[in-house]
Amino acid sequence: APAAMEQVLRAEIASAPAAMEQMLRAEMNHMLETASSKLGRQALAQSAELTTVRNSIGATSSCVKAMVQEESTQRASDIMGLSKRLDAIEQATARISGLEELCKDSQVAAVSPGLLLE
Repeated sequence: APAAMEQVLRAEIASAPAAMEQMLRAEMNHMLETASSKLGRQALAQSAELTTVRNSIGATSSCVKAMVQEESTQRASDIMGLSKRLDAIEQATARISGLEELCKDSQVAAVSPGLLLE
């Protein structure tokens, strides 16, 4: 019986490293699966974050484009207003020149009867 017992113990001792290795492998596989699924979840979260950032950039870009468009429309409107004012000023200047000519003519006309009398 002691010989048989010794044989069983020897068999257990011989198989211990293999059993230990198998247990370690199982543990490592479990750890790898856990890490892998964690990385997968993180990747999904980062992907969602990137999508949010991309959408935010898109929205900001659209907003800026709209603001620029509005600003340039406003400027064009301002320029049109200024252009009309300038036209009005030019017309007024032309009228003033015309009036000056009339004044000179009337001055000459006012002076000439006296000239005619001499």
